[in-house]
Amino acid sequence: MESNAQLFMAVGTETSATLLSGLTYLLLTNRRCMGIDFESLARLPYLNARINEGLRLYPPIPAAFPRVTPEGGNVILGRWVPPGTSVSVHTTTTYRDPNNFKDPNKFVLERWMGDPKYRDDKLDPRQPFSIGPRSCLGHGVAWHEMRLLVSKVLIDFDLELCDASRDWIDQKTYILWQKKPLMCRAIPATKG
Repeated sequence: MESNAQLFMAVGTETSATLLSGLTYLLLTNRRCMGIDFESLARLPYLNARINEGLRLYPPIPAAFPRVTPEGGNVILGRWVPPGTSVSVHTTTTYRDPNNFKDPNKFVLERWMGDPKYRDDKLDPRQPFSIGPRSCLGHGVAWHEMRLLVSKVLIDFDLELCDASRDWIDQKTYILWQKKPLMCRAIPATKG
């Protein structure tokens, strides 16, 4: 129970907090994507596009998800890999690969909303919760948590990035991002 509790705390808090920090920064540096109210929240594709693009540019786990080839080995991308070999696909590199995404380093919501300009994007390689039998069990809860928190903050506050955090996204990674404080002003939104 102790090991499961530690796992739930790590995957249920750090990863969501990481994504929400990165998404806040990306939204504050792409002001055209900030407008949200109850009407736009009702059009969940726009909110989901924000979160999907945040997960692509600032995945909570920016490194690779290692796997070991099975007994008997396997063929990967046309090459034989012996059994017991550690293999992985690096998350951040895949998500910013121009072979997968047009304008790979730009925060572009339209790629998730059917814009013809981005019709050739390969969205399937973006798997922030992993895939297969080792995919994140809590990804459904994480999606609900992210939708609720992003929409609540953007409806209740007008946010502004402080100068001290202009280069916030320039971070080192090991297994997780080495986050710096994200400084922003939160002004209560005027309701009207």
